[in-house]
Amino acid sequence: MKIKILWGYIYTGLLLFIVLGSATDALEAYTYSGSWEAAPMHIKVGLPTIMFTMFGFFALMLADFFPTET
Repeated sequence: MKIKILWGYIYTGLLLFIVLGSATDALEAYTYSGSWEAAPMHIKVGLPTIMFTMFGFFALMLADFFPTET
């Protein structure tokens, strides 16, 4: 149970970082518009990482929503 709480804090922190960074244009230097083949390495690593983080956060919210009593 404690590992779930820890990952909840990690996912929340990453999501807040992404949302606040986007809102304040702090991540403007990392934006990219072009083909995937010509994308720099930080884009090819960063985009899947962000997507995994968002889906993981959503999965944790669903796990907390549904009761797991047996």
